[in-house]
Amino acid sequence: MLEAPSQAKFWHSRYSSRAGILALVAVAAVGVLVVASRWSAQDLSPTPLVTLPSKNRHVPLVAKPCRVNQVCVGPTVSAVDPEGERLTYRFYDQRTKQLVGQPIQADSGQPVTPKFEFNELGEKSLYMVVEDGAGHKAPDYPIIIPIK
Repeated sequence: MLEAPSQAKFWHSRYSSRAGILALVAVAAVGVLVVASRWSAQDLSPTPLVTLPSKNRHVPLVAKPCRVNQVCVGPTVSAVDPEGERLTYRFYDQRTKQLVGQPIQADSGQPVTPKFEFNELGEKSLYMVVEDGAGHKAPDYPIIIPIK
């Protein structure tokens, strides 16, 4: 009769640890499903692909110098949205993070040339953000405009 309790302990310790592992795996699987269900197809869609004169997006594009209080022409850029959506180009001041000029809207693949007007001398450091109609944003691209 003494063997029965020890066999019961062996069975209990052996199978309860397996049951615990299975329960843990089940809870983890449910957690993954809950997290995955919160993502939509929109979150997984690709961002616009920007085409620049420079192949390295970390090297700033340098526009032709322009004069104070005159229209400055920025570099011509284009982007292609994999879903063919219309794109919005926005240019922000690197220092103040404020929008410079008006956003430019263009069809996917259509080149755009932004125009700005500045009222002070120096070098304007901007960055460009391209966004599609679904809210997907391409990475920021630096632009430098010398003002004389």
